[in-house]
Amino acid sequence: MSLNVEELLYALDNENNTGVAGLTASKIKQEKNDVLQKLQLSKEELKDLHSRLTDYRYVDEISGLQEGRYIRWIPLNVETAEIKLTKGAFLVTTTLNDDGVILICRNVRKQSVVVKFDNVLIFQKLSDQELILIKALTLLDKK
Repeated sequence: MSLNVEELLYALDNENNTGVAGLTASKIKQEKNDVLQKLQLSKEELKDLHSRLTDYRYVDEISGLQEGRYIRWIPLNVETAEIKLTKGAFLVTTTLNDDGVILICRNVRKQSVVVKFDNVLIFQKLSDQELILIKALTLLDKK
Protein backbone atom coordinates (compact mmCIF):
# COMPACT_ATOMS: atom_id res chain seq x y z
CA MET A 1 0.00 0.00 0.00
CA SER A 2 1.53 3.32 -1.05
CA LEU A 3 1.04 6.36 1.13
CA ASN A 4 -1.19 8.99 -0.48
CA VAL A 5 -1.04 12.44 1.18
CA GLU A 6 -4.71 13.26 0.45
CA GLU A 7 -5.86 9.96 1.96
CA LEU A 8 -3.65 10.57 4.98
CA LEU A 9 -5.09 14.05 5.57
CA TYR A 10 -8.64 12.71 5.22
CA ALA A 11 -7.88 9.90 7.67
CA LEU A 12 -6.40 12.37 10.17
CA ASP A 13 -9.57 14.50 10.07
CA ASN A 14 -11.89 11.54 10.66
CA GLU A 15 -12.92 11.29 14.35
CA ASN A 16 -13.64 7.57 13.95
CA ASN A 17 -9.90 6.93 13.72
CA THR A 18 -9.09 8.05 17.27
CA GLY A 19 -8.95 4.40 18.39
CA VAL A 20 -5.68 3.87 16.53
CA ALA A 21 -4.07 7.17 17.49
CA GLY A 22 -0.47 6.48 18.42
CA LEU A 23 -0.57 2.84 17.33
CA THR A 24 2.00 1.43 14.94
CA ALA A 25 1.77 -1.88 13.12
CA SER A 26 4.23 -3.43 15.58
CA LYS A 27 2.25 -2.20 18.62
CA ILE A 28 -0.97 -3.67 17.24
CA LYS A 29 0.74 -6.97 16.47
CA GLN A 30 2.32 -7.02 19.94
CA GLU A 31 -1.06 -6.42 21.64
CA LYS A 32 -2.62 -9.26 19.64
CA ASN A 33 0.33 -11.53 20.36
CA ASP A 34 0.24 -10.80 24.10
CA VAL A 35 -3.44 -11.68 24.42
CA LEU A 36 -3.17 -14.77 22.19
CA GLN A 37 -0.11 -16.02 24.09
CA LYS A 38 -2.24 -16.14 27.26
CA LEU A 39 -4.38 -18.81 25.59
CA GLN A 40 -1.37 -21.19 25.67
CA LEU A 41 -1.75 -22.26 22.07
CA SER A 42 0.72 -24.30 20.07
CA LYS A 43 3.10 -22.43 17.79
CA GLU A 44 1.10 -23.54 14.72
CA GLU A 45 -2.24 -22.46 16.21
CA LEU A 46 -0.79 -19.10 17.21
CA LYS A 47 0.63 -18.54 13.73
CA ASP A 48 -2.73 -19.50 12.18
CA LEU A 49 -4.64 -17.03 14.37
CA HIS A 50 -2.18 -14.25 13.57
CA SER A 51 -2.63 -14.83 9.83
CA ARG A 52 -6.43 -14.90 10.18
CA LEU A 53 -6.37 -11.69 12.24
CA THR A 54 -4.29 -9.65 9.82
CA ASP A 55 -5.77 -6.13 9.61
CA TYR A 56 -7.57 -6.61 12.93
CA ARG A 57 -6.78 -5.06 16.29
CA TYR A 58 -7.50 -6.39 19.75
CA VAL A 59 -10.17 -4.40 21.61
CA ASP A 60 -10.33 -4.73 25.39
CA GLU A 61 -12.59 -1.77 26.20
CA ILE A 62 -16.10 -0.91 25.04
CA SER A 63 -14.95 2.56 24.01
CA GLY A 64 -12.66 0.94 21.43
CA LEU A 65 -15.58 -0.63 19.56
CA GLN A 66 -17.30 1.18 16.71
CA GLU A 67 -20.80 0.38 15.51
CA GLY A 68 -20.98 -0.75 11.90
CA ARG A 69 -17.51 -2.27 12.01
CA TYR A 70 -16.70 -5.94 11.49
CA ILE A 71 -15.58 -7.84 14.57
CA ARG A 72 -14.38 -11.37 15.22
CA TRP A 73 -14.13 -12.98 18.63
CA ILE A 74 -12.76 -15.94 20.50
CA PRO A 75 -15.23 -17.29 23.08
CA LEU A 76 -13.60 -17.96 26.44
CA ASN A 77 -15.41 -21.22 27.15
CA VAL A 78 -14.23 -22.81 30.34
CA GLU A 79 -16.47 -25.85 29.83
CA THR A 80 -14.89 -26.71 26.50
CA ALA A 81 -11.16 -26.19 26.27
CA GLU A 82 -11.59 -25.41 22.57
CA ILE A 83 -10.20 -22.09 21.34
CA LYS A 84 -12.04 -21.08 18.17
CA LEU A 85 -12.03 -17.80 16.25
CA THR A 86 -15.51 -17.02 14.96
CA LYS A 87 -16.21 -15.90 11.41
CA GLY A 88 -17.50 -12.66 12.94
CA ALA A 89 -20.24 -10.13 12.30
CA PHE A 90 -20.93 -6.41 12.02
CA LEU A 91 -21.46 -4.64 15.33
CA VAL A 92 -24.94 -3.09 15.37
CA THR A 93 -25.19 -1.81 18.94
CA THR A 94 -24.01 -2.32 22.50
CA THR A 95 -26.33 -2.57 25.47
CA LEU A 96 -25.81 -2.84 29.20
CA ASN A 97 -27.97 -5.12 31.34
CA ASP A 98 -27.69 -7.23 34.50
CA ASP A 99 -25.46 -9.73 32.68
CA GLY A 100 -22.97 -7.04 31.67
CA VAL A 101 -22.22 -5.54 28.28
CA ILE A 102 -24.03 -7.20 25.38
CA LEU A 103 -22.98 -6.74 21.76
CA ILE A 104 -25.73 -7.07 19.17
CA CYS A 105 -24.22 -8.03 15.82
CA ARG A 106 -25.43 -9.01 12.38
CA ASN A 107 -23.62 -11.59 10.27
CA VAL A 108 -23.33 -11.59 6.49
CA ARG A 109 -26.55 -13.63 6.24
CA LYS A 110 -28.38 -10.82 8.12
CA GLN A 111 -28.84 -13.02 11.20
CA SER A 112 -28.59 -11.37 14.61
CA VAL A 113 -25.83 -12.56 16.90
CA VAL A 114 -25.65 -11.72 20.61
CA VAL A 115 -22.20 -11.65 22.23
CA LYS A 116 -21.39 -11.10 25.91
CA PHE A 117 -18.40 -8.76 25.92
CA ASP A 118 -16.93 -10.20 29.13
CA ASN A 119 -16.88 -13.77 27.77
CA VAL A 120 -14.89 -13.18 24.59
CA LEU A 121 -11.70 -11.74 23.16
CA ILE A 122 -12.73 -9.15 20.54
CA PHE A 123 -10.81 -8.22 17.40
CA GLN A 124 -12.08 -5.34 15.26
CA LYS A 125 -11.29 -5.01 11.56
CA LEU A 126 -9.22 -1.95 10.76
CA SER A 127 -10.73 0.44 8.22
CA ASP A 128 -8.77 1.56 5.16
CA GLN A 129 -8.30 4.97 6.81
CA GLU A 130 -6.99 3.37 9.99
CA LEU A 131 -4.57 1.29 7.94
CA ILE A 132 -3.29 4.48 6.26
CA LEU A 133 -2.80 6.16 9.64
CA ILE A 134 -1.03 3.12 11.06
CA LYS A 135 1.26 2.96 8.05
CA ALA A 136 2.11 6.65 8.46
CA LEU A 137 2.72 6.28 12.20
CA THR A 138 4.86 3.21 11.57
CA LEU A 139 6.98 5.13 9.05
CA LEU A 140 7.34 8.06 11.45
CA ASP A 141 8.26 5.70 14.29
CA LYS A 142 11.13 4.26 12.22
CA LYS A 143 12.68 7.70 11.67
